[in-house]
Amino acid sequence: MLDATLALNGLTVYGKFSGDWGVHSMGHEISLLFDTAHGATLSIAYPAWIKLHSDKIPERIIKLGKALFGVDNVQDTISELEKTFVRLQSPIRLSDIGLGEKDATALLEQYNKNKISGVHHSMEKSDYDKLVGFMR
Repeated sequence: MLDATLALNGLTVYGKFSGDWGVHSMGHEISLLFDTAHGATLSIAYPAWIKLHSDKIPERIIKLGKALFGVDNVQDTISELEKTFVRLQSPIRLSDIGLGEKDATALLEQYNKNKISGVHHSMEKSDYDKLVGFMR
């Protein structure tokens, strides 16, 4: 718990710039609108984020896939990650937490309103449309 507290308060990267955090922004908005645990929102948001960035950073996604699952392409990495979340009984789609089209539209509006973004990978309106589409 101490390590988590230190990391969340930025003490473990003091003097450095680390991480993108765009997925967390996505997840926080789902939690805000639909009273969903942050971990559950991340298992929905992370595969969508990877899909959005699959053309921009395929080498990093493939590196993740090799390290975690022994696979060597983007699609298999995404598939294995989603399978892992499902095995952990964590949602991977908005529908898994009981949300429908009306809710997806509200989420899209929230993303646009708050201009969610990452640190290294900025996002814009067209990205929000894709993200929510990947979460459906």
